[in-house]
Amino acid sequence: VGDLYSLDSKAGRIAARLFATDNVTIDYAFDVSQERNRPNYSQLTRVGAGGIFDPTSSIYLGIPLYQYIQSSPASRTAYINGSVNNSPVFEDAGFRAHSLTVTWDVNDDLTLKSLTGYRWIDWSNSLDLDGSPLEIAATQLYAHYHAFSQELQATGKVDRLRYTAGAYYFSDGGLTQNPQEFFLGSAVYDSRYGYGTEAYALYGQLDYVPPILDDKLTLTAGLRYSNEDKFGSRYEAAGTLVGLAP
Repeated sequence: VGDLYSLDSKAGRIAARLFATDNVTIDYAFDVSQERNRPNYSQLTRVGAGGIFDPTSSIYLGIPLYQYIQSSPASRTAYINGSVNNSPVFEDAGFRAHSLTVTWDVNDDLTLKSLTGYRWIDWSNSLDLDGSPLEIAATQLYAHYHAFSQELQATGKVDRLRYTAGAYYFSDGGLTQNPQEFFLGSAVYDSRYGYGTEAYALYGQLDYVPPILDDKLTLTAGLRYSNEDKFGSRYEAAGTLVGLAP
């Protein structure tokens, strides 16, 4: 996945226009981007005495982090330089989108249009939060998101009256998993959540230029109706600390 602190980013876009007939135009576009990087390590650089990592403490959990950091200069140097860790460290993201617009010029006074869009995102990362070869703290995240929209639109004019009318639909959804692990795998958290939206709207607008004031006056009236529903789900489970020697 690359070197520490590295970032590899790529992006591209293509667009095409087709004159299907003398009065029908089709526009299509696709864009994509990809990022792969390795962030800096999160590291514990000091462990205090008398705590859960101190072998002389009554609440010692049996994890030799105190000895590793403070008792071995060679190990400490390697640890600080980020040359040791037990979990992968990366962050990846991918984005892709399609858009399609179809325009039909029915005549000089009426244009019909369809606008369609679809986008999805994938995101993942993995972090070693202590930066050591000991399994003290690590998290991961895997997320997916997608969205779709469709709009139908009519614009035109009748004498001094111009109008716009249309219908719009939108939906999206996503799912995220965020597992976490602490203290040699004895504390494990399973965190997941999902969400989504479904919406639609109807709208219209009228612009009228009365035959007064040298056509410098425009009267406008508009109306829009919207409906939107959102939903979500959440799941979380946690293990307990077991099997650790005092």
